Amino acid sequence: MSVSLHTRVTPDALPLDTACDVCVRLALRNDDTQQVTVYPGAAKISSVISYAGVGITWGLAFVDSAGVSLPLQELRRWYGPPGNPPGPGFAKEAGVTLARGDEHVIDLLACWIPNALLEPRHLSPTALDPEGMDNIAGPSRSPIPALVERFPLAQASVVVFGAPWSRLGPARTEDDFLRGHVVAFVPEPGTYALHAQYVQSSWMGVGTPLHADAAPVRVSVG
Repeated sequence: MSVSLHTRVTPDALPLDTACDVCVRLALRNDDTQQVTVYPGAAKISSVISYAGVGITWGLAFVDSAGVSLPLQELRRWYGPPGNPPGPGFAKEAGVTLARGDEHVIDLLACWIPNALLEPRHLSPTALDPEGMDNIAGPSRSPIPALVERFPLAQASVVVFGAPWSRLGPARTEDDFLRGHVVAFVPEPGTYALHAQYVQSSWMGVGTPLHADAAPVRVSVG
């Protein structure tokens, strides 16, 4: 079965002095001659590890001009086991059947916050990763160096998935207001490419296995 993914980011030019809401539009299109069932309502961003999924995910990556992916990860408030995944009924209820040529659109809400609106305390490794469980504050517990050891964290701007500026702006009174979200760290002005993919490989036997990669979308900063 042939399903394609098409992505659009609005706005695609992000300022250095103003925060704004961002919409990442993901459209799954049936390019097959037969109808196809997809389960985007059951998909979670692949970076999320604090709760269990069903094997259906959105993969997202911001890539710089040198082809290097920017750090994008969940800043957890919960470090315990992810718990049991929802039952097969959850995914089945989220199913959308597409006829030939039809598409289904999902809008992922995000928020752009430039470095100018972040204080040093907001980007402190101890605020982002107080227990050292997310490999942000060193020393690293894994072969991968901690984020603070490989990335200019203090100068970062951020793309925060799952919350609008109307909620995040007032929350800046808290040192750790970025926690509880999936966050992409952007080091400097420039042009980046957002790569997106949809993976449908439920271990519950829900749906036909699918994998769709969208053409990269350009996003400029500054």
